[in-house]
Amino acid sequence: MTYKKFIFGLVIGSVAITTLFCSCEKKEFDNNKDLEAANSELVLKNGALSFQTTDAFFETSEKLGTLSDEERQNWENSIGFVSLRTELINIFTQIDEAEDENTVKEIVANNSDILEFVDGEVCPIIKSNSYAAIVNRKGIFFVEGVIHKVESGKIAYSEDGNEQTVTNALLGELKSDRKDVNVIEYINSSQSRGCGSIKTAYVEKNKKKCDFRMRTYTEFCAGCCDNFYYRVMVECSATNYKKKFGFWKKYKTNCTMKEMAYTIKAPIVTGYNGKHSVFHYENIYQTGGTIKSIKCKTAKAWGPIGDKVQNIGINAPYFIKVKGKATNDGVGGEWADINCGNW
Repeated sequence: MTYKKFIFGLVIGSVAITTLFCSCEKKEFDNNKDLEAANSELVLKNGALSFQTTDAFFETSEKLGTLSDEERQNWENSIGFVSLRTELINIFTQIDEAEDENTVKEIVANNSDILEFVDGEVCPIIKSNSYAAIVNRKGIFFVEGVIHKVESGKIAYSEDGNEQTVTNALLGELKSDRKDVNVIEYINSSQSRGCGSIKTAYVEKNKKKCDFRMRTYTEFCAGCCDNFYYRVMVECSATNYKKKFGFWKKYKTNCTMKEMAYTIKAPIVTGYNGKHSVFHYENIYQTGGTIKSIKCKTAKAWGPIGDKVQNIGINAPYFIKVKGKATNDGVGGEWADINCGNW
């Protein structure tokens, strides 16, 4: 039986510990060829990505999860697209260059459609790195003509292709009898089973900090003719901060994530009954891998686990157990340590 594996679970030759260099410096990946192939199945529609097939959507998301931010930027430039990811990078650069607290608050207020304060920290409203790389600033993308709008932990979609329809759906302003628009939850931050859907840790020293996160959620898209699809995603990120004017601001330094491992109950598809996928759940264990970034503000990677399920919902994923470590050059060899579950 073959499972979809997240990038840091890959085994190279007979080496027990694998290494993925996810650098801000330019590096060549075989996946770039796959992205070129996927490009043939997408166009830009009013500044948003429009995927001609559901496979093109899922393949593009998966390949982007293996690239560095520079490679993601090169891909966007090659097709003339500006993602939410790029918008956030540009705004966080302004925040990093701000010289007082009031300027930071003003920048956040001017970009309140995509940023918010959480416990004194400036955070993106859309928490998923994979969706941030796919959607535009408005949170929009299309698949087989179906419009999707991502906002925080929810996605609205409609076959009418109308942006106002999905916007109103997320605001709860549509009539309940509308059959051509739906809203689904893709991140369940309140998941309390096992180790939950997100684990965080940080290490702080000398006014420098490394913030480490591992998250699981469902990736979703809908296609034409009432078809829709779910799969389980896992992502990891390490963000580098230094304190200035009372705020934690991102800065460029070298950072490392290592010893990441987890177990998740994910769907395994065994067939199709003419209406929807036939599947069961299995506990899938992934381990191994080191991700190093060179002079980056944030190192991040994401990818699927288990199989893609069609026309039927799946349970909100959670970590049965999860662990990993992260550090950067600014915290003097200290490590942020995630460790939950029975190891």
